[in-house]
Amino acid sequence: MLTIGLLLLGLFHNAPALANDDEAGVKFIDSIKALDAFDDAVVKDDVLILWPNPTTQQFLNFERIGKVLCGQHQVNGFLVVWLMDSSHYRASKEVKMLESLNCLAGES
Repeated sequence: MLTIGLLLLGLFHNAPALANDDEAGVKFIDSIKALDAFDDAVVKDDVLILWPNPTTQQFLNFERIGKVLCGQHQVNGFLVVWLMDSSHYRASKEVKMLESLNCLAGES
């Protein structure tokens, strides 16, 4: 679990810093998808939606991931992070959210 956190921290700390650049946004999403911890990611309507890998989802520290990702919200054009339940979806085809993190909650 610590390794995944360190990978995320390093990955997002070095993410592109151009909010209006579509290529930078694609690179940001692709960098998330490249991690073994996540199967899919998309930014839609100011929400970063993450689908964790079902085999690793139970080991992820969603609070820590949210803090790292929310540190990049202005750069990458999202206000909220949704962490979805991939295991539940694969078993039932029902969409279920594990965690919703408001990136503006910690700002003054």
